[in-house]
Amino acid sequence: LHFELQKIPLLPGETIRIDFLCLTEYLWPVWQSVFEACLEDKRVKARVVLLDRAKSNLKDASCKDAEIFLQKLRVPYISYADYMPDADRPHILLYQYPYNFVYEEFRKVSPDLVKLRGTRPVYISYGIEYDEARNKGVINGMHYHNYAPSLAWQVYVMHKDIREAYFQHFRTRGVHVHALWHPRFVSYASEFAP
Repeated sequence: LHFELQKIPLLPGETIRIDFLCLTEYLWPVWQSVFEACLEDKRVKARVVLLDRAKSNLKDASCKDAEIFLQKLRVPYISYADYMPDADRPHILLYQYPYNFVYEEFRKVSPDLVKLRGTRPVYISYGIEYDEARNKGVINGMHYHNYAPSLAWQVYVMHKDIREAYFQHFRTRGVHVHALWHPRFVSYASEFAP
């Protein structure tokens, strides 16, 4: 209830401000179609915030070239250092990674603080739960107990079985989890949808 009262309102005629957190090029396809749809929608102002791990203590080869990747795609972005969520007041912030350790360094986009500001955190899963389900819980639900999925206003997963797993792990019973075709597979939906 507290968050419902604190959400940044969308005023009549106002543009919906959606920020996408980009940490690695490898997860870009997970929400590329969502980003492109936002760019085409006149009601939305979408932008990418680059969480630059190359300049951080979090060293990971898969993350070091995210900026070069965005430049090659000609995707406009702002750096984390220049990001001012208190002033910009995005309505929605989309997360690539669920893991807490990422947001320990990038505190101003930590889902707990974002939610306190009234921004709606949204997590689009990149599919780790699917692997966990196939391996009969080898990860022991670790994925579900991180900030991005557990504090998200909405979570989008690619299959109803994964949604059921969220029901088992979340105190909220996963009511904010939606099973849709994974955004990266949107173009295949008409061919393979049941």
